[in-house]
Amino acid sequence: FNNISIVKFLTLGLAMLMIASTTSLAQQLTTSLPVVTGSVGTEVVAPVRVINVPADGISSGSARIYFDHTVAKITKIEAAGLTAGTTLTPNLNNDGDARVSWAFADGKTGSDVLFNVTIEFVSVGTTALTTTEPGVGTERMKLYNVVTGALALTSTDGSATVPNIAITIPNDLSAFVGDQIMIPVNTTNIAAGENFVAYEFVVDVDKTVLDITG
Repeated sequence: FNNISIVKFLTLGLAMLMIASTTSLAQQLTTSLPVVTGSVGTEVVAPVRVINVPADGISSGSARIYFDHTVAKITKIEAAGLTAGTTLTPNLNNDGDARVSWAFADGKTGSDVLFNVTIEFVSVGTTALTTTEPGVGTERMKLYNVVTGALALTSTDGSATVPNIAITIPNDLSAFVGDQIMIPVNTTNIAAGENFVAYEFVVDVDKTVLDITG
């Protein structure tokens, strides 16, 4: 080869390698857990999804979802999407460890919801939702094909967050000297069950500009 031929050969080889790598990534069987936010005492139904199911399909599966049960807990797992019409076998008796298994009458393919989980928000904080067993690192989302057995997959973690109660005061108010205005103090993230009976707060102001009279 001359120098030009060698450069073309190397460039073509690199391009083929990039295409093969991209194709492999695009076809990776992947599951993802939901990212949700809510107030204490409320619930949300959220999907666990699967994408790029191979052409020979999924014949059965099982999952264990781990979470901090002091922040949120899974109270229900229901069939949806690919598992619609299928009987799921959930086990929700272990704190911070929700389990489910299922089997199909025929193989399922495509990208869709795998099943739905109902998440109850317990206390302020954030917890990961993961199928990787804590302290062990073993992936506990398992999908099977009747012919090839266990399928290689990548799982994406989710999370459940209960935010703190937030108090906000507008920062864009204006008035003329001598005017009296009402300044709203707003709150967010108060759950229906959090019945306040008293409150106390302190507001610092520059008294050369304004004074709070009531």
